[in-house]
Parts: sequence; structure tokens; C-alpha cells
Amino acid sequence: MRAPRKVSEVRLRFSTVIFELDSSLFVSGAEEVKKLALEQTAELISREGFDKLALLSAMYKAERCLDQCDGSKTCEDALWELEASEVGGRLHLERINAASYWSGDFKELLGLLEPLAYAPGILRGLRKYGRKVVISSDPMFPEAAVTAKLGRLGVDSDAADLTVHSGNSRFGRGREEYYLGICEKLGVSPQECIIIGGGSIIPAAGAGMQAVLVSRASAAFAGEQDAQLYVLNEEYPPQERLFRMFVSQLKGEL
Repeated sequence: MRAPRKVSEVRLRFSTVIFELDSSLFVSGAEEVKKLALEQTAELISREGFDKLALLSAMYKAERCLDQCDGSKTCEDALWELEASEVGGRLHLERINAASYWSGDFKELLGLLEPLAYAPGILRGLRKYGRKVVISSDPMFPEAAVTAKLGRLGVDSDAADLTVHSGNSRFGRGREEYYLGICEKLGVSPQECIIIGGGSIIPAAGAGMQAVLVSRASAAFAGEQDAQLYVLNEEYPPQERLFRMFVSQLKGEL
């Protein structure tokens, strides 16, 4: 397998930039926040008579099943249906309670997230110079949770042309259809898009996007899809990589 090239070795062309929220705009803390959030959600739902461990297991199993969804329903609806089938009951009331959690107590976990220092400036700068911006979230997170994360980042949903969450996506990020759906919503082609993130963005390269991995560790998952893969230059600290990349790419317009 040919190793992904450094961004500095190529001239990327793009009209649209897709940021994988947790891996490209936060330096650390995202996995811990997700783990704790799912545990707290399971605890909340268990108060209605469900087994907490069974619920937690159902949540992770449902997440793995998202890549097998047929696109007939949103990820949010699919997750709740899959979880309900695993625990053998309806979760209508519990879903309402969980919605209150994501817009309330979930915010107490956000202090664990370390934002990328340059993130707000990068987002503003890209839009200033005519680029469309997309923020792609883990499909386990509903809109309220993603809005809360953006608040931790120091921006709101208006910082992007499109924010993708469980309520408006119909495929998991392991499917090319997930990325093609973003293109359809924005009226752009995959070849116009650059996506930045961790190993989960590999299918975006298969869809025709230019995929920039945040570290060489992510490149281990590249498999056969390395034709459109690049890696950020690791001689700089994480906080500087995206900043330097976009200053370089937009240099002719600054």
C-alpha cells in the first residue's frame, strides 16, 4: 500500500471543507466524553425499568449496525429502533428523557474536551474566502449534543453551511453514501471536497473526496482507498497543523 502523501507535497483544490468534529476540531477528550455520555444515558433510561448494562450493550451494538442501514430512516430513528429491539421494549418516553439529557446534563462533560485553538478562526476564514464548511459529527450524537460541542469550541451552528448529526444523516460514516449525501445537500461534487479527520473518514476517499488524515496513525486503516489520502505534516504541534495547511492552500487569495 502506498503511504498517504503529506499535504505539503500536493496542491489540494476544494470548494468545500468537511471537518470531522471530534478528531479535527478537538485536540483531546472526545472518546472519554462519548463513553461517559452513553453511560449516563443508559443510567437515565434504566430508571424506567430497563437493565443499564443491557442498554449500554444495545447502544454500542446499534452503533455498529449503522453502516448496514438502508437509508430509509435517519440514524437517530434507526438507533432507537435497534436499541429497543435489543432490550425488548418500546423506548418512546425514554427517548424524550434522553433528549432532555443532551440539551442539559450532557453539557457538564464538555470541560473534558480540549478545543483546537485556531478552530473558530479557521472556520471563519474559510467561509470568508468562499469555501463551504461542513461539520460532521459522530452519528451517535443528536443535534442538541452537537450544538453543545460547538459551543465548547467557541462557535455556533452558523459557523458551518451544514452540520451533520444523527437527526439529518441516514448512513453511518463507514458508508460512502454518508459523504455523497453531504454533497447532494450542498450541490457539490465529491471531487470538490476535502475532508479532515481520523481513520473513520477513509470511505470518503472511496467516494471521490480528498481525505486528509490528522495523523499517520490513522493511515494504518487506509487499505485500498489511499488514492485520495493525505496526511497533515506532523512536524508541527496539533494546534498548528490545520492552521498552517489552510494558510498554505489559500495563500494565493490572502
